[in-house]
This record gives sequence, structure tokens and C-alpha cells, in this order.
Amino acid sequence: MLWFALAILSAPAPNLAELEQRIQAAAPLAIAPLQRSRPPELVVVDCAGLSDSRKISTMFLQGLANRGGARLYLRGLHGFNDRADDWWLERLKAEYGIGNRHATWEAALKEFGGGLGGIVVWDDKLPASENTAGMLAALLSWVACAPADLEAVEAATGLDVVADLRGVWTDHLAVQRWALEHVVPKLPCQDIGCICTRASLTTDPRLCRDWLVMRGGPMVDLCSTRPDERPLKDEFYRRIKPHSIVWGWVTFDGEVPHAEHATVAGLQVMCTTNSPNMSVFAQLQPKQTSWVQPHSPRPGPIEPKLYIAFCLSDGDAPPILLTRYWYRWDEPARGRVPVAWELQPLLAELAPIVLEYYYETASPLDRFVAAPPYVLPTKLRDPTWYMDETQRLCAPCDLDIVYVGNDAIDERIGALWARRCAAARGFVYGWGQKPEQTPRLFAGRPHIWYGVIMDPPEKHGDEYYTTVYQAMDSYARHWGLPAVLFVHLSNYHAGPDDVAKMVERLRGAPAEVVPFDTAMEIARALVR
Repeated sequence: MLWFALAILSAPAPNLAELEQRIQAAAPLAIAPLQRSRPPELVVVDCAGLSDSRKISTMFLQGLANRGGARLYLRGLHGFNDRADDWWLERLKAEYGIGNRHATWEAALKEFGGGLGGIVVWDDKLPASENTAGMLAALLSWVACAPADLEAVEAATGLDVVADLRGVWTDHLAVQRWALEHVVPKLPCQDIGCICTRASLTTDPRLCRDWLVMRGGPMVDLCSTRPDERPLKDEFYRRIKPHSIVWGWVTFDGEVPHAEHATVAGLQVMCTTNSPNMSVFAQLQPKQTSWVQPHSPRPGPIEPKLYIAFCLSDGDAPPILLTRYWYRWDEPARGRVPVAWELQPLLAELAPIVLEYYYETASPLDRFVAAPPYVLPTKLRDPTWYMDETQRLCAPCDLDIVYVGNDAIDERIGALWARRCAAARGFVYGWGQKPEQTPRLFAGRPHIWYGVIMDPPEKHGDEYYTTVYQAMDSYARHWGLPAVLFVHLSNYHAGPDDVAKMVERLRGAPAEVVPFDTAMEIARALVR
């Protein structure tokens, strides 16, 4: 009789067969085209006081609500974003005439959820079922919620439970295998999200669920470095259309294993941790469709000195850009010293009004460096598609210097960059200090590793600036003068105010801080 008892214990919950029939009968989900407009108002829900489960449920709802155009905006999903959330609302009203109307969580559920097809409840004892519930909500237009919120969701929406995932699976991989087999074949699979459900939103925010639901993107909580999880992640990646974007961020992997895994699968990585309201920003009409950044005149005679160019890191990531470079765009020294800012060119398609803001408010000393979606070109079987896409994305943004990331400066790849991204004047590499890395020239375009990395502690003083000055001096001694030094500032801990202090330290030394494009032209002349 033991085998019979085990069969009973392992049998699926009675509603699973019915759920699979519903999925089978559903039409494949097509991605709704973006509806770029300037609506008279956005409904705003303040999520700051909500539980994690209610925040997640509301992000799922937001993705459905915004399929036909920007309607629902969420503020306060993550404490660090609060100021930015409010700031964008103010700018939308002042610059684009888009007002806002605040609503409670319950009122938003009634307004945007009342007409949907039912409620799917995830299993709060199996966190990965959150992602499965979100995919079901995307496919079948359901409200997804946690058990603790079910009564409130029923009262607000008037909907009935159509799928209850509690107790259906007890295994982290089993629920995701089921989603891969039954739900994913019905989804468009032009996006995928690496969404960690095994941590709280406070410690590990993955605030891009609205975009994934709007687009019907699969959501997984799988590691690239865990032997028991990687094969299933491979299966998900194989279902995604080539060259698509991996949203979210690492689960419990390091950054490089995560990026390498996606690259080998022919996909691109977009770090979207605390990146709320992407389903809103993608559908707001900008003032124009192309932008021009400041440029420097060609440099004069090169003198025997160290030419230094500073660039802030992490501009490939929407969370940095949505918070206006962690609010460093407001630092008093911006506009007084030359600073370059990495910028995600895909923003022209994902959030054009955000990109537009940077171009409209840039000072004559600000420069933008293209930081396209994260890929390691040397790991691609055929990198030409990525290079072609980079050139396409850079054209409307007037970006002619490209940040390649933590890849190697490779002769074959360098030659391909020169042919496929012909409009670029140069390329910068690295996240780490490699002053010994020899610059290369391919078809007259410099490929240069950042020579100094500024990654100070959150609070830093004179000792830190002395250390960086000594690193610069060491670089100049190693290469001799004249030389060009590209300095990567960690956006998390440094900004224009730090550059101003470094400029002050350099006074009297045979050194000059120059705009990034000027430095690249000097490098072109110096690199052999």
C-alpha cells in the first residue's frame, strides 16, 4: 500500500488539469504595439506603505493596464526611487502636459482589475510560483495575488478565483518546468526576466515586472552557476527569440557569469533592478525622435602632459538613469568640469522621454558614451548582429564612442567593430584598473581599457583623492608623456563633485582634464 500512499501525496492538485485546459484553449499572446501618446492624466498609486506581495500584485496589474497605452503609474515601490518617482511626475506635467490623479491600492484594483477574467493565487510557500502567476496573468488577463491579499482583491475587483497555485508544487524547479511546458509556448518570448523571488523587494528589488507582463515575457528564478538550475535556464533561453533582452538581474550569480550565459545563448542583458514604470515610459510621446549632444572642437597641438577624461559608470542600466544617475545629475560641479556619462541608447525606444531629459539639460561640458545592452562580443558565435544593432541604436542619439564592457580587446573583434560600427570614433573597455593594458588601433579607431577606476567608499576624503592622484601619476610614469588616461568613476560612490576635487589636486601638474571626445581624438593620434 505504500506505493498508493506516495501516489496520492505526489498527485497534482485537482485544479491543475483544468488550468492546463484553459491555457491550451487560449490564443497565443501577441505583443501589443506601443501606443505612444500623451494622456491627459496618469492614475498614481502610492505603494510605499504596501507589503511586498501587494507591490508585486500591483506591478502585474500595471502591465495589463498599460497594454493599450500609459495609464497606471506606481510610486514608492523602492525607497531609493521615491524622489525620482515624484520628480518624473512633475516633469511629465510641466513639460508634456500629463497630469496625475492619485488612487488607493483598492481603487486601482477596482478600476483596472474589475474587467479582467479572474484571480490567480500564487503559493506564498513556494516563491517561484509568483513568476508563474505573473505569466498566467499576462497570458489570460488575470489579477495575480498572494493568499494574504485574496480577500481584499476579491472585494475590490468582484472577481472569482480561477486558479489557485497553493500546494500544486513543492519544488522550486518543478513549478518552473511546468511553466516552461505549458505557459511559455503561448507567450511571444521577445523578452525574458531573471526575477529573483527568493529575496524581499527591499534587499533585492526586481521592479520590471510590469514590462514583462505587458510584453508577455517569461519570468524565471534560476541561477547560471548552480548545476541543478542552469540546464532549466538553458531551456528557457532556447525558447527566447535570438538577440532578445534579458531583463531583471542576477539571481545568486555574479555579474560576469550571468552576462556570459546570456551572451552564449545569443541574448542581451539589461540590468533592471529598481526600474519601475517601464510600461509607462515606453509609451509616452517624446518631443522629438533624434537628439544631438555637445561636441568639442578638434584638439590643438598635443603637449607633453597627461590628458585625463572622466566617465561615470552604469549608464547602461535603467535604474541609474531613472534616478538621474543616483541624483548625481544635480551635483553643483556638473557643468563646471568635463564629465562623460554612460547612456543606454536603447532608451530611445524604451523610455524616450527619459533620454530626452538628459539631452535637454546637458551642459557644454557633459558628454554621452554609448553603453548598449550588456554583451561580451568575444563570446558570441557571430558578433556582427550586436555591432549592427549598436550602430543602429547610436544613430538617433548622436553617440560615437562605445563602451564595450568587461570584454577583451581582441584583434578579430576590433576589426569587426571598425567595419560594422563605422560611425564610432573609439571604444572603451573594462570595469577594473588595468593601466598596463596596451591600447589598440583598428582602422584608425582607438580601443582603450580604462586605466584607473574610482570606486571609493561611500564617505571619502583627502586620503582617497591622494590615492587616486598617485594612481594617475603612476600611469603617467608607466606610459610617459604625452599620454591619455580614461578614468571610470563608479556612479554608486562618485560624481562630478569628485571630479572637481581631482581637478583641484592636479593644479600645477603636467596634466589636463578634457572632455571625453577630445581625449579620444588625442588617443587616436597617440596610439600606435
